[in-house]
Amino acid sequence: MTAKQALQDMITKAWETYAELSQEEIDGGYSDAMLSMERTEASGFAEGLTAAFTLIYNEQPVYDIDVELEALQ
Repeated sequence: MTAKQALQDMITKAWETYAELSQEEIDGGYSDAMLSMERTEASGFAEGLTAAFTLIYNEQPVYDIDVELEALQ
């Protein structure tokens, strides 16, 4: 596995975590402030990894996840 592939995998896992936390927050009726904080942290982490990938490789990463991220934001 190359460094590029490893970073791609990290980005995919980060967005999957964000999607899971977002869905939990939606299912809970937005009543848990901790889920909101965890979701916000997960989003920032995924966005940071995506930005790093873009700066390093001068291209956008390919997301390999089944969840439509725009629907969760």
